[in-house]
Amino acid sequence: MHFSDKLITQGEKFDPNRTYKIGRSVLDIDGTTLFDGEVGTPTDTFLDVVRQVTARGGQVGFQTARGYDKVVQVFEAVANVASDIELVRWHGLGNGAQIVDFKNRTIYENYTVPSNIAATICKKLQEIGMQHWVNDAYDGLYNADFVFDASLQIYVPSSKGAVNNVKARDYTPNEALVIVADNVPEIYRDEVLQLGNLHTDITSLVYQTKIDESGNSTSKIFILHKNANKQHAFEVIAKLSGVPLGQTMVMGDGANDDVMLRAARKAGGVSMAVANAAEHTKLEATHLVPDQAKDGAAVGLWYVNEFFR
Repeated sequence: MHFSDKLITQGEKFDPNRTYKIGRSVLDIDGTTLFDGEVGTPTDTFLDVVRQVTARGGQVGFQTARGYDKVVQVFEAVANVASDIELVRWHGLGNGAQIVDFKNRTIYENYTVPSNIAATICKKLQEIGMQHWVNDAYDGLYNADFVFDASLQIYVPSSKGAVNNVKARDYTPNEALVIVADNVPEIYRDEVLQLGNLHTDITSLVYQTKIDESGNSTSKIFILHKNANKQHAFEVIAKLSGVPLGQTMVMGDGANDDVMLRAARKAGGVSMAVANAAEHTKLEATHLVPDQAKDGAAVGLWYVNEFFR
């Protein structure tokens, strides 16, 4: 599989005086490798590039806001085409809340919101009538979304990885990887963000803000462990994989990817943003690739394999 290098353009932080050498690539999933919320596997084109990269000894990994049960199909598809599973072994999940060893199907590191704090946060969100959900590692690798809808009914998956469709009489957060407040109106934005100050081990961030035709803004806000971020996972996995930060390519599209792109770039590596990325994410990039719908992840992965190794 070959693309034109004209599909790659220089990003805001491109350094023409730097020579890149890449041994590992780390990609976001939602909005980068797959469409947001899509359940399935990467395109055949992407998998063909993975085959090429690993045949040359390059490593491929993912860092995503999703939990294991929602991305295991991606991992399995990539492992099936890799020349050696060791080359696709390490991944960061739940924004880095879990660092997973796919080779042994185990969790290497785990950072969750303390259960009592998670319960307090959920209660406060319910008091102000805020739709929210908790990604809970209730069963180790296999986690579930506990969703409080607009009427604050609680739903849990009927089975691992299934659609949220069964009412739960009671739910107390157990191992919350992330608490997500959806569609937070501007009037409540600061109040919800302040919930990230309830404990020294947690923090909050605005993942995404949307403005409707009337000019009203709503935000998706994450509340999670302070170590549950893609920069931390990126640094830990670099040590585990034996590839220096400066010999890594990372790719993403959103706010939670920014720290990972920045860390790779500052270390001397390649930071890529897909064309559909947020503007602030593009500002962190050394290179820009086509959008997710045009297989930008495959283009970027091919580019570093062909030109920088």
